[in-house]
Parts: sequence; C-alpha cells; structure tokens
Amino acid sequence: MKKSLRNTIITFGQLVFLLASITLFSNNNAFGQCSNVPVVETVDNGSFEKGYTKTGTNGTQYADGSPVKFKSGLTYAGDWSATGACKYGIGDKWGLGKQESIPCQFATNQLPYGVDYIDANTWKDHTLKTKDGFALIADFYNFCSTNQGTLYSGGRPVAWAQDVNIYPNQTYYFSAYIAGFSKQTSSAKFNFVVVPYAADGTTLLTAQKSVTVINNPGQAMNWVQNYVTWNSTTYTKALITIEVDATGTNCTSAGDFAIDDISFINGCQNVETTTIKPDLGPNTSICASNGTITLNSNVATNTGNGRQFFWYSGTGTTQTTLVSGSTTQNTFNITTPGTYRVCVSDAVLGTCAVNATVVITDSLKVSLPNAVLCSPPTATLTPTVTPAATTGTYTYAWSGAASGSTTSVTATTAGSYTVNVSNLTANSKCTANATSVVTSNLPTAPTNLTYCDGGGTATNLVGGGTAPNNVWTWYGTAAKGNMIGTITNNGTASASWTPPVGTTGDQIVYMSSAATTPLTPNPFGPTLTTSSSALTNLKTNITVSQPIRIQSLTMGIESWTGSGSGTCRTTNTGTENVTINVRNASNNAIVTSVTVAAKCGGLGSVTTNLDLQPGNYILDVVSQGNLLTNPVWSGTPSTYSMAGYLDITGYGTATNYGALGSLVVAKSSACDPIPVTVKAVSCCTKPVITTQPAAQSVCQTETATFGVTMASSPASTVVKWQKVTTAA
Repeated sequence: MKKSLRNTIITFGQLVFLLASITLFSNNNAFGQCSNVPVVETVDNGSFEKGYTKTGTNGTQYADGSPVKFKSGLTYAGDWSATGACKYGIGDKWGLGKQESIPCQFATNQLPYGVDYIDANTWKDHTLKTKDGFALIADFYNFCSTNQGTLYSGGRPVAWAQDVNIYPNQTYYFSAYIAGFSKQTSSAKFNFVVVPYAADGTTLLTAQKSVTVINNPGQAMNWVQNYVTWNSTTYTKALITIEVDATGTNCTSAGDFAIDDISFINGCQNVETTTIKPDLGPNTSICASNGTITLNSNVATNTGNGRQFFWYSGTGTTQTTLVSGSTTQNTFNITTPGTYRVCVSDAVLGTCAVNATVVITDSLKVSLPNAVLCSPPTATLTPTVTPAATTGTYTYAWSGAASGSTTSVTATTAGSYTVNVSNLTANSKCTANATSVVTSNLPTAPTNLTYCDGGGTATNLVGGGTAPNNVWTWYGTAAKGNMIGTITNNGTASASWTPPVGTTGDQIVYMSSAATTPLTPNPFGPTLTTSSSALTNLKTNITVSQPIRIQSLTMGIESWTGSGSGTCRTTNTGTENVTINVRNASNNAIVTSVTVAAKCGGLGSVTTNLDLQPGNYILDVVSQGNLLTNPVWSGTPSTYSMAGYLDITGYGTATNYGALGSLVVAKSSACDPIPVTVKAVSCCTKPVITTQPAAQSVCQTETATFGVTMASSPASTVVKWQKVTTAA
C-alpha cells in the first residue's frame, strides 16, 4: 500500500527492483551515429535547473520569463518557493522543487501522519547532486479514481511530455533519472513513449511505446536511470512522454516520485552504462594558440575491439567528413575556426557511437577597467585577455596617454590609455583593443614655492593648480603627519610654514585634496568628564569603513602637581602638547600622527584633521600630564558605530573610555598626498657702504684704523678686510 501526500495511508508489499534497458521496436544497425549528422540534445531544460516557475503563470513560465516547454497530465500544484504556502497534499499534481521546498511542503506538515517522507537534509537532485538542484516532483496518488491520464497517452497519467524536433534515420536514446522521495519502498511502472508527428508537423500518429520499465528505488532519493532506444526512420518531429502504466492492478503501485535529467538524443553518451565518452574540452579560440590546436578525443585507441574515430566539421544537417574510420587518429589538428565533432565506435558500442563537439572561434576579447587616481595616486593598468594564451603569445601595443609594448602600464596622469592585443600568428582576426579612461582627484602641485634658505622664516604655501572643491591640505610627511594647514580659494589663500632654523636646500612638503562632507551623528563617540585617568598614555581602537576625516575632538589634561611632568601640573589656564599617533592594528607602525594643544584643568576641542583610509587602527594618545577620561565603575565601556564609516570598538582597557571624546567626523575625499618641492632661496639683504675708508700713511710699527658706514645692513652681516697692495 502507499502513503500519499494526503493523509490516506495504504501499505506496499516488498517489490523487487528491476531496471530494464528497453529497445523500442528494433535497434537497427543501419542507423549508426558515426555520420555527418550532428548529435543534438532535443529536450529543453531536461535538468530543470531553470528553477521555479514564475508566480501567476500557472506553471507556463520560468522565473526568468522563458516559456515552460513541457506539459504534464497531472494538475499544476502551484507556484513553489521557499516562502510559498505549505503544500502537504498534492495528489495527482506536479511541481518544480528543490530542498528548500521540502521541509515545509513534505516533511514538517507530514509529521501528524508519520515520518515517511524525506527531510530537508536528504533531498538531492541528480544534476547537481546537491540540495540546491531542481527536479520535477510528481505525485500519482489518485489517478486510478480520477483518471488524470487522458492527456496524450490513452488513459495513462503522463508525468512529463514535450514536443521535439529530430533527424530522420537516427537511433535516439530516451533516458531519465527517477527517484522516490517517500521513505517507504515504493514502485511504479513507467512507460517511455514516442508519438511521431505526420509530415504536416501537427497530426500525431500512433504512439510507439516502450515495454514497461519497473522502477523501485528501494529508498528515498536513490536516483536510477531508465532509458530506451527508438529509430526515427523518416520522422522529423515527435511527442515524447513519460507516463505511469495505469492498467489493471498497477493503479495501486504509483507513488511520490522525482524525475530529473530527461534526455532525447541521437547518441548514447548520456546513458550511464556507456563507459567510453569522448570529451574535446570547452569551447575556445584559436587566438590562444600558435595557429594550431590539437583536438583530443580523450579516448584511447583500441584496435583489438575495432575502435574507430570519425572527425567532422561544420553545423547543420550535413557536416564535412575530415577523418573516416581511423583506428589510430584519436586526435586531430585544426588551423581554422569552426565547429568540430568526433565520433567513436567499436565492438562494444556498436553503431551507437558516442560523440563530442567543440567550437573553435577566432574571438579575442580584451577588457581594461577605468581608474581613478587618488588613493593610491597611481594606477596599474593590466588588460584582461580572453582566452588566456596557451601555446600562443600575445603582443601588446599601448597608445594614447601611454606607449610601449609591456603587458601593463602605470598611469600617473589623467587621460585615455588604449591597448591593442594581438596574436596574428594564430589568425589575422586575432586582434582587439580596449581603452581605460583614467581620471584624477589629485591636486595639481604649484611649481613656484620658495623659502628662505637657512630656515626660521615663515613662507606661504598657496594652493595653486587645481583640487576638488579648491580645498588643499599641506603636510610635513607623506603619511599625512605634521599637518601644516588647510586652505581654500585657488591661489589666493595660503598656509604658513616655518622651516626649522638650520634648514638648507630644497625641501619636500606634501599636498592633498581635502574636500569633506559632514556626517551624522556629530559629535560622535564617548562623552568625557574631568576625571583623571592617572595615565599619560591611553588608546582608542577604531575601524574605518570608508575614507573619513576626524576633524576635531575633545580632550584635556589634569591640572595637579602630581600630574606627570608637563606644564599642566602647575596651571589650569594653559595648554600642553599631546601627540595622537595613529597606529596600525598590529600596533607595530605609526600610520600618521598629529600634535595638538590640550587644555589644562578641563576639556577643550582640538583640531586634528586626521585623514584615514579604510582599515583598523589604534589611536594612541601620548602626553606628559595625566589625561582626562570618563571612568567605568562597573561593567565594560560601550562601543559606538557610525554605520558604514567609523566604529569605535574598544579602548585598550576596561576601566575608562580613553582620552578622546566627542569626535567630529566627515566623509573625506582626500587622496594620498603628492610631493611638492619648495626651493631654497637666499633671503639676505645686500649691505650698502655709504662711507668709504680714507687712505692713510703709516710707518713701520705704526697702525691705521679703517672704518666703513653701511646702510640696509642685516644684523648678521660680517665684515671682512683684505690686504690688496703693499706699501712702498
């Protein structure tokens, strides 16, 4: 008896599994497949991997909108999906499903009636052999009493049917994999039926049925292949069906079945028992080669059983014979693009030859992505060439903003970079171009900056050139450390920079675009108090998800005689220098740093302007005096998140919130800084002698004193005297 997807329970007797490979009518050797007729799979979506049917189409369209080309004599069970309504009773219905359909529709809702159906972890389709593969689910519970089989096959319930176009005078292999998804030992007699069409293409002729195939998987999801052969004689179109034999006592033998990988092909390579299966590999292009591609059938020669190899080229109903019946030529060299097929026949396979086809093109595709110069300030342009070279060699030629024959170039300026990739040795059509448009967010560095050689004198760093939003930031280091200042207004504003006394020669400073966009919430992070941490070093751990600028924050130093060694220990009105080092997550390198003047005896806002790229950092605060904080008396300190931009993830200690509070954060468009040369020039004023020394006459042992009067004489002027002539 059978337990259906309804709550009716019938009991089966133990049946013996028999899988028969049946020939429809005859397997006439006149219909050999080693011919110039192409081998073509005629079934559309026999694997059912197009997935669920589209909601609201009553099973006539797949989710992508393409038509469902098969039909069923069963009733459509409805649109199935992971979020669909549970269907625990689908007697005499069909649907397309996978594992996510099973827990609700077959297992969970069956629990009141027993545990005879598979659970979610048991389902596997045959194609992918995973839970994500689809199959046709058919339930023949009620077909005896409510004749569901009037479609196509004279009173037998049809699980699946499809019209196919075929070649005449060919041996077709009609195969499918069938499995039960009930844990009971269930069995059914399936017929594989071919109904040819008359020459008009619309009139169905007499059904040519197979002998009944008995399928008894024995356990749930045990996929077994059934197949039959059929000779097409003069026919060019047929209706093929998989039906349950509903005659006599067989009505009680149908169960809950899944069907997968249905095939109707003029070759036996889809039959599981075929051990020799040629494979020419994936389609490719001759451009990857040196002009010759060796096609390998991947089938060994075997003269002992009369194995022969047949090679063809072309498509359509007639193909060109290249090699006919060779016992040794299991490979074949080609030098021109086209479609190539190999057919293998031997004493075991008989005239049921196995086939493999490959398409060789002269296609060459080159892609080159666009790039933006910012962070990093250069871009390496490397084309992607499809297919990749095998025995051939590609040549490269760059033009536009670059030149040369290298496989890649480094873009340092904006412009169009074009590459030509070719392998003309393989084929004259093996050439292709690709262009990358490189844009730049980098500022244009001014070229006329100078400072007074010797240092100690302020000089102005103007914006010059261009930058996004005409905003620049000047730094003393390439790591955006020692910020000099941020300026706006192209060419009219400047940042004051004073090199240390003793600085000589040309100097390098760094310039970055500095456009920012405010973010919320601001201020962000913990709120500090005037409580002392009694520590001169505190840390804050952060994660940056997008480029940001920490524009300012709140901090302070304890004013107390025991507060370290800085100025704040003796005053509560001044400031004390504090360094904020931005360290990498491993705490073994400083990425950038800034020195700020923290308020003594209270909290105050300090400007930081720290530009940070995505990554994990430690904000390491180092001072001479005790840093103010917000202590944690119980529990652990809270973390903070500015979603998608900045997260404060910890403080290096569980006793306080670190030394940094109320952060003001902006989205940053700042790029990596570019170096700018500031030339050293002499700033000395030439002294002017207003009174020349008078001539004097002296004798031996006498001395003369000379003096000069100078105007515009710098304080550092040094006067040196030199004897020019000797007195007579």
